[in-house]
Amino acid sequence: MLAKVPKTLLTQANDSAKQLRRQLMRGAVVVFVTAGLPGKKRGTRSTARMFGAVVQAFDMNDQWCERCRAGASTL
Repeated sequence: MLAKVPKTLLTQANDSAKQLRRQLMRGAVVVFVTAGLPGKKRGTRSTARMFGAVVQAFDMNDQWCERCRAGASTL
């Protein structure tokens, strides 16, 4: 759906564009893949949840990236 929205509508700095971006977030699945301190991106994830997005974060040592590094065959 996002691919069908003209980029100019998504990048404008006005109230109607902001409302459109918030509507598009509702129900979207957003994956954050981060490195470093796990708590650093918490505000961004909280904001995404506030707008109705389903958030999944991979940012701790016990996540899927560690299993990949260890040579696990399945994630």
